[in-house]
Amino acid sequence: MAFSFAEMSRQQPDAGGIAHFVARACGRRASAVAGYLFYFAIPFGAPATAVIGGNYIAHALGGGRGTALAAAGLLLTAAFAGNAVGIRMSSGIQLVLMVLLVGLLALALAAPYARAENFEPFAPHGYWAVGGVASLLFFCFAGWEAVTRLAGEFRHPERDLKRATWLTLVVVGWVRAWRPTACCRGRSRGAPVRARFPPPAWN
Repeated sequence: MAFSFAEMSRQQPDAGGIAHFVARACGRRASAVAGYLFYFAIPFGAPATAVIGGNYIAHALGGGRGTALAAAGLLLTAAFAGNAVGIRMSSGIQLVLMVLLVGLLALALAAPYARAENFEPFAPHGYWAVGGVASLLFFCFAGWEAVTRLAGEFRHPERDLKRATWLTLVVVGWVRAWRPTACCRGRSRGAPVRARFPPPAWN
């Protein structure tokens, strides 16, 4: 999926992204439908994603619904501000945040309370359950179509798009693989993972 989008963007770099491809294949009317689907997804998707992040922050700080909503508002403000200043600044911010995330993961994996025996029993619900959850997370949060809208920002899209896609696949795949590993290694001996991540207090 990632390389399909990268290849289409390499051949047809346009800020319209998916809507541009639909226009080439199916005409302007179908392109308008595709464009509006993406356009109206932002007012619903961005706040929902920010609230998810706000819940994580509220849980870490011991706050309730007010803390989660305030954190979500700050996350949204930061995202829109970063987008407003330009792609170079926003991409730099994302790079810094990714480096911090990788550093935190490495610290969690190397922490003295991280124990390999916390993985026993391994895959208690079977390997099919792991695949089901992995596919759900992929389709919920994978935004590979975003590269189609950024293709016009590349100085040499025919050369750099595939490189950027490869790098993204490696980094994001690594982070997504080691994040649950760090959570499981650091949980209390004998405590179920569910106990370490209770639902928000305001649900």
